[in-house]
Amino acid sequence: MTTKNRIDLLTHAGRTDITNKTKSWWQANGWDVHLWDNTGHLPALGRNKIIEDYRSSDREVLIMADDDITLYTHRYLTADWLKNPVIKSNEVYTVNSNHKMHYMAQNSTGWDNGVHHWRVSDMIGQMYVIANKNIPQQDETIPALEDIEWAWQCFAQGIKCYMLNTVFLREQSTDKGSIFCKDRAERKQVYKQAETQMYAKWQITKKADFRKKYVN
Repeated sequence: MTTKNRIDLLTHAGRTDITNKTKSWWQANGWDVHLWDNTGHLPALGRNKIIEDYRSSDREVLIMADDDITLYTHRYLTADWLKNPVIKSNEVYTVNSNHKMHYMAQNSTGWDNGVHHWRVSDMIGQMYVIANKNIPQQDETIPALEDIEWAWQCFAQGIKCYMLNTVFLREQSTDKGSIFCKDRAERKQVYKQAETQMYAKWQITKKADFRKKYVN
């Protein structure tokens, strides 16, 4: 089975089993899979290479994800999306997940009515659907949360970002831990450093300050 759909996956050495499992899953569902090796670098650098490749192409849409991301096809309209991805012209969106549902305390009432449900959000991450060649690059100096900061750049530039509530991603490497952090304590420290950089860059003291101005 083949389709016109393409996905670009960001890969890293040391996770070949996960990468191959993810690649096989997308290919089994008819997708054209392109792998981008980002070994030794923070995710922003690799994603920027993917973005530049998209900008210089004749493709209207870029769908990119981390190399451990597939989909939960049994949830809401995920199976339909897999066959025919929704495109939001000139905008950017990510898809839902069990983690995002918990983190954002989302209420799924009414999502089973057969139509897609959207939410304006800067919680971009793990999987991106982009239909705008004017998107900015991700900040390669931020050690984490670079995807949220990238969404901030999009909003400030007038490009809206959304979460598609009715499509669910599946993260296959939750038992592997982070590539860059040895444990949760280090991960927490790195995230705190990233927040500090983001707040200084945008001259704010908390995420809500940015969201009040650009998102809400």
